Parts: sequence; C-alpha cells; structure tokens
Amino acid sequence: MQALSGLQPIVYRIHFLDGKTKAIAVDPSETVADALCRVADKIGLHSTYGWAIYEVLYRRICNIG
Repeated sequence: MQALSGLQPIVYRIHFLDGKTKAIAVDPSETVADALCRVADKIGLHSTYGWAIYEVLYRRICNIG
C-alpha cells in the first residue's frame, strides 16, 4: 500500500529452482507480464514462452503469471 501511495517501485526477490535469486524493482502500475519480461532480460532469455512467476505464501503455491 505504501508503494502505491508514494508511487515507489517495489523490490521483489525472484527465487529460481537452482537456488539462485535475482532482485527486480517493479513499478506499482506494471503487470506480471512486465515483471516477467524484466526477469527474462536480467537472466538473458530471448523469450518468456513457457516461463511463469509463482507466489508462495504460507506453503501455498499460486501461479500469478
């Protein structure tokens, strides 16, 4: 909520299955697809086809994009 009121970017830490992590700053107005493209750019992917971002909250896994 604070990020929305101040229009500040939110920093998310993305965890990969190989144990590596990457941090990305996401603007509150961006979509999950925008965030996925940013992650792809950061790790050198040419396409996001077949990739998704999942959220784990209280041991529950949800596909968010």
